[in-house]
Amino acid sequence: WDFNTSATILMRETGGDVFEAFDRYFGRPLKMEDWRISDGYYHYERDKSKYPAYPFRMSARDAARFGLLFARGGMWQNDRILSEHWINRSTALYSIDNAVFGYGFYWWISREHGLAKYGMYSAQGVGNQMIAVLPKIDMVIVNRANTYQGEGTPMPRLLNLIEAILEARTGLSVENPALAPLEVSPDPKITEVPND
Repeated sequence: WDFNTSATILMRETGGDVFEAFDRYFGRPLKMEDWRISDGYYHYERDKSKYPAYPFRMSARDAARFGLLFARGGMWQNDRILSEHWINRSTALYSIDNAVFGYGFYWWISREHGLAKYGMYSAQGVGNQMIAVLPKIDMVIVNRANTYQGEGTPMPRLLNLIEAILEARTGLSVENPALAPLEVSPDPKITEVPND
């Protein structure tokens, strides 16, 4: 399966750009805070595909919004962004990859009992960056890695971390939680430089 064909099909059928479409249909409606169209780019890996790859650079909080859209059946606040039928269809198990994961439409479906009981499916990228969606408990967990310097997260450790987070839960999810910007105090490692 060549993932790159999807972007090529989208561009040929609509005449649009993948990143502009993402911005229009997801970035703006989900009020992503860090996403910019320039965070996506095309590049060729001729040994893998004759079509360009189209990686996205996305902050953890914007990735979490995308995951939450799926966890909530395609709804964002009171707006329907995706059909519930598409959510169910794209996150269904169509093939088995290994004992831990199967595959849907671009989503890895958890087969391992500890996570499968939450209905977990995940978008996985380079370095095992992950948007883990747990719809049965209205939760999303995002893992980021510094892939620019060749770093990644070993999958067994990542899955153990997700299980530890789930074990640490102390209550039920809150109905319609408020999304608040993270308050960051000045980093002590950053110093001010005088204007002169």
